[in-house]
Amino acid sequence: MSEITISEVSSTSVEEIAASSAASMRTLIVTSFAENSRATWLRPHFSSIKNISYLTLCDRQDTFRPQAVSSFLRKYGEDSICDEHNAIQRLQNEAKYALSSGNPELPLVVDVSCMSRRQMGYVMAAIRDIAAVIIPIRLQLIYCLAKFTRPPENPHIYNRRVAPVHPAFSGWTTSPGLPLEVVVSLGYERGKAAGAVEYLEPRKKWVFIPNSPDDRFLKNVTQHNKDLIAATSSSQLFYDVLSPVDTYYTLLSLVHGLSKTCRPVLLPFGPKLFFSLALLVAMCMDQVSVWHVDSEELPTRQYPSNHSTSMECLISSTNRILEVEQ
Repeated sequence: MSEITISEVSSTSVEEIAASSAASMRTLIVTSFAENSRATWLRPHFSSIKNISYLTLCDRQDTFRPQAVSSFLRKYGEDSICDEHNAIQRLQNEAKYALSSGNPELPLVVDVSCMSRRQMGYVMAAIRDIAAVIIPIRLQLIYCLAKFTRPPENPHIYNRRVAPVHPAFSGWTTSPGLPLEVVVSLGYERGKAAGAVEYLEPRKKWVFIPNSPDDRFLKNVTQHNKDLIAATSSSQLFYDVLSPVDTYYTLLSLVHGLSKTCRPVLLPFGPKLFFSLALLVAMCMDQVSVWHVDSEELPTRQYPSNHSTSMECLISSTNRILEVEQ
């Protein structure tokens, strides 16, 4: 049984999140460093709010761009950007401060728009640990769609590593002999999803296909995954990128059913919002794993579109809920 329960899942908006942040004693916003405007699109919405602070994540390669980092820090008045170790420590300190201040929960805003899969993995793992042993977390998850850019036309994308995104999401089961089934959400990288699915050799494949406001995205997704789509005609689900609550419950329901007869592995390609939803599902289901593919990709400069979406949920310890009920 998982130590975590996710409840009070609801749709919200950036404006509502900003308003609730203004009314809170203290709010932490987790975002990521990147040299494009999509990484900072959220900041103007919170510019007039005094009681917020930012935790800006960086990857290892960012340390090799000191001029870009220094420029970012000067522009936004921050002291530093955080690697994995420092980010986890900061999250734990915020949780302990909220607990010592007598707050019933820690409000946390997470913008996944430009986060890497690895960053989402360790942030969600830290959130899970904090909610389990320190204090419940009121998570407000935000995602801004990027303007459409054409995917790389190179037909050969090599998957260098296929593995769980974080040890906390590697899955655990008392029945290792159960067959494996894969739930994969598609992106528009040519052949990337098919190669990862082939590597896992599942009994069955379930495919989530994204619908977004820009029809060109779906056209490229279907074109670049045509073989996988053709092979899963009876196990496909379309989801709306701007409807995270509906998508969360659809994924949760499917995976809950699968876990009774198999070992579900989630392979979330495509929009990063789906990846974060997959981590939420795995957070409250120990037997579910979330895998990530490291591959050779051409970097693209992304710009924010006029479309964004967000959702809210309460992440709590199952043991704490049982104590309250007793």
